[in-house]
Amino acid sequence: MVWIGTFNCHHSHAAFGGQQQFWRHHMVVFPRTSVQIKMIGHEAIIGSPNLAIFYNHKTLYERQRLQDARDRCDFFQFCPTLLHEILALYDPKSQDRWLTPFNFTHAFVSRDNFICQRQLVDAILRRERVDM
Repeated sequence: MVWIGTFNCHHSHAAFGGQQQFWRHHMVVFPRTSVQIKMIGHEAIIGSPNLAIFYNHKTLYERQRLQDARDRCDFFQFCPTLLHEILALYDPKSQDRWLTPFNFTHAFVSRDNFICQRQLVDAILRRERVDM
């Protein structure tokens, strides 16, 4: 239903630069380092720890490094049915966008939400039981 993981890519790796296509499930990414993301058809954004980035399945994008030598982030992937159920609570029209449920590329993350997602990812990495 939900996959949670981390991503750590050095700027010299082939997956870092140039145009990429996002092939996984729809995903929400929480950057841990600053990196520029340019989704095709949208303005470039600066991914940083105070931002969540939303990727639809098969999104085309380009990534450029800013200062840090790596792109580090936490990600949450959702099976389509669960994601559509969640989004319908906030955006009933998302049901009409099955292939592209996210009609936005990013959103600011509150301090409390940032802390909650970091605690969840850290607990999973330590293989601890999580009750949230």
